[in-house]
Amino acid sequence: MALIQRSDVLIDPFRPGTLEKLGLGPDECLKRNPKLVYARLTGYRRTGPYAKLAGHDINYAALSGVLAMLRPNGGVPSPPMNLLADFAGGGSICVMGILMALIARAKSGKGQIVEADMMSGARYVSSFPLLARAENAPLFSEPAGQNILDGGAPFYAVYRTSDDKFVSLGALEPRFYAVFLQTLLPKLPESFLKGHSTRPEVATQYDRDTWPALRSFLEAAFATRTRDEWEGTFLDTDSCVAPVLEPEEAKEDGAVPAPAPVLRSTPARLPEQSLAAHYLEPGSHSAAVLADLGRDEVDIQRLVADGVVRQVRHRQESRL
Repeated sequence: MALIQRSDVLIDPFRPGTLEKLGLGPDECLKRNPKLVYARLTGYRRTGPYAKLAGHDINYAALSGVLAMLRPNGGVPSPPMNLLADFAGGGSICVMGILMALIARAKSGKGQIVEADMMSGARYVSSFPLLARAENAPLFSEPAGQNILDGGAPFYAVYRTSDDKFVSLGALEPRFYAVFLQTLLPKLPESFLKGHSTRPEVATQYDRDTWPALRSFLEAAFATRTRDEWEGTFLDTDSCVAPVLEPEEAKEDGAVPAPAPVLRSTPARLPEQSLAAHYLEPGSHSAAVLADLGRDEVDIQRLVADGVVRQVRHRQESRL
């Protein structure tokens, strides 16, 4: 409680009721520090049949209704790693709530409880496709996997190249699609064009009856050259074509992604470009936390000796 009285933000990442059992619930903490922003992040919603159950990103995305929309070619739903619920719907939404609460505190002088859950967050960051589907809007009016933005449209898709790599095509608007065709067709071998009696046309871009033939044409066309050759072909055009880079190829900012967004006046400190240095060792900040709580060095070393905290020796220095 001594630390809580001096803190701006407390983050509760546990299942509902865990901190309350320890006497660190929001009522107790806000009573001690009315300016505290008490942020609670859970996987499922705090009420309902799943509230106290274990789960992971795939489960939260499943209950959000969004995972069912991620079905390439209308097949089995494919989880987008753990990006949708954990990071976008969970961490990012919780941070946004904390920042809003801090802004509100600057005006009112009072803290508050911020509640975020990954299932609701996944739904919120997916508002565009969910609302479009509910309103039967053109972009998401068809079954999953058959819409313009979910892999259904051949002009918004990924294609394999001759070196078994990939390029992305996103020529949604007719004017960009026209540039794409004007750039693509002259680069195709004459023998290839003679083997395809029907060529893509801007006028039929959104004619769904032509999509199967168009996809077959583009699959064969992109397979005639390497990924890098296609990149060189489209690089200076508004064709909306870009190579699909492997993670190792996309490391322009080093091994660890650079902080984003960039604040020009108060930029974030660039992380060490070493993955080993990027990951924290368990107990790395115990000494600082204990010192902040008023424990002296003798007391901290006693806790280490008793096995209460772990001491990590790093280079020439000792870290707890």
